[in-house]
Amino acid sequence: MSKDGQVARAKRDLANHLKVDESQINVKSVKSTQWPDASLGLGEPGSSFAMVMIDGYIIVLEAGGRSYTYHADEDKRVERAW
Repeated sequence: MSKDGQVARAKRDLANHLKVDESQINVKSVKSTQWPDASLGLGEPGSSFAMVMIDGYIIVLEAGGRSYTYHADEDKRVERAW
């Protein structure tokens, strides 16, 4: 999936969570990154993940005056980081 596709997934997730139309969500930034493991930077203490570098994105969206950050890979995972 493309960067735009991952941003669209994040917007759809946030719209569903906030129960608003996607048009009310703005993209503040999208930054390419390389996650050090399969947790996409969201690992919890005591949990284990495959130790493999994963290319992805940090997606910051804005809705209702608040910012929401998502971590994504380049394929299909988009995870809330808030």
